[in-house]
Amino acid sequence: MSDPPLNLAGVPHADDSLIDPQLAAEAFFDAKFDPDLAAAAVAAAQPQYGGGDFQIGVGVDVNVGVPMQIGVDIPQSVLGAGLDSQQALPQGSQQAPAHMPVTASHMAPFSRPQRDDTTPHPELLSFTNRAEFDVWFEGESSWCHFVQRRTTTPEKRAEERLRARIKAHERMLASMAPEEAASAPPLKRRRRNRTSNIKEKVTYTCHHAGRYEAKHSTTLPREKLRLNTKKSVKCDCPARIVLTELDEGECKVSYFWRHEGHDAYADDELESGRLPKVIDEWLVSQIQAGKDTDEIRRALMMPEDEKAAYLRQIAEDPSSVDPEKPPPLALTLRIKYPDIYNRYRKLKGPIKDFKPPKHPRARRRTEEKLDPVPVVDIPTNGMVDAVDPGPSYQLSADNMVDGFAALREAIDGNMSDPFAGHEHLERALLALPRGVDQADASDLNEAMLRMAEAQNDEKNREVWVGVGLE
Repeated sequence: MSDPPLNLAGVPHADDSLIDPQLAAEAFFDAKFDPDLAAAAVAAAQPQYGGGDFQIGVGVDVNVGVPMQIGVDIPQSVLGAGLDSQQALPQGSQQAPAHMPVTASHMAPFSRPQRDDTTPHPELLSFTNRAEFDVWFEGESSWCHFVQRRTTTPEKRAEERLRARIKAHERMLASMAPEEAASAPPLKRRRRNRTSNIKEKVTYTCHHAGRYEAKHSTTLPREKLRLNTKKSVKCDCPARIVLTELDEGECKVSYFWRHEGHDAYADDELESGRLPKVIDEWLVSQIQAGKDTDEIRRALMMPEDEKAAYLRQIAEDPSSVDPEKPPPLALTLRIKYPDIYNRYRKLKGPIKDFKPPKHPRARRRTEEKLDPVPVVDIPTNGMVDAVDPGPSYQLSADNMVDGFAALREAIDGNMSDPFAGHEHLERALLALPRGVDQADASDLNEAMLRMAEAQNDEKNREVWVGVGLE
């Protein structure tokens, strides 16, 4: 049976140089252990203990007379005082949450946040209510777009932990033999009476978080793939904002403000990335108000002197923002036409269905298509006027059946007539002038009717007489 190790309870470190290496373990039981040597070891460890200003040597007792209980005893009051003083000291990774007033929010492009290596990371902030956090978050999101990724509650986290424990237990049973799995104890259900004061926990990540994953086909050759020619904005940026809202309404924020792979406050970053939320909401409101893309672009193209005066006025008095004008951030950035077009198409569909054509001829054709088509009333009694101005005739089932054979013979004979091709009519029409006004349309129709009547009058009369309709 091996001897128990030396129990130096409460001593964080002992100087081995003060202990004789030739000292054997059985020397402790032979009363050869020097208590002064143990006290010297404790005193040597005191400067290396950074827990507080208490004295470890005060009240230290060395037990060497009882076998199996050899060690150094430190009173609980002395040890507790040292731990309390250790927790009271400021830690490098812990800091008290700083209350962030609403006026400290940084709104682009007027106020830029200033952070350097001396700024703690993560930065712990505290807000009185959710409204104050929203104001601060809008300011930070105006410089770098943050996307809401995860929302959780204590109940949801408890369910997730339970599902994870059940899956782990099932994997353990699957890896065991059938007889061992049958005798394995069931999963213990934890019953906790503790209640959390956390109402909700929300995580916002930088828009550049994550990595680009190509979803191209693995079977097609590269020349047939539609590859993305633009560089992805995803650079695995770890910047994020973790909001913890308590039941009392207080909001605590852990802000991991360091961006990696991109500069969130560079001028080209605002123009190349995603549009800020305030500009996106303004574009959507303008489209829903019935404005087209040209009207929105004209609103953004403000003269330089007027734009500078308006921005100067807002910088002096933030409450003087005109709701009829674009937001100040939209006047400092270059809003591209595809940004407006994409939002218009997403809300209303293809733009060609709503935007009138610019060419006058195309606009006229569009208006003609929109004009109502005249409806011709057909008499219900079967009366149809002939082409030539003459008496009308009435169709009946009797004379149609009786004269059908004669009508067919007349049509067959007329097809072999040289006038059946209307050659004279064609030559007469070609001799007419090409360009006529709309006012002479009636005269042209009358001339054509007279020419047709002159050439085919006799043939038509013979046809009607043969059928029995005249």
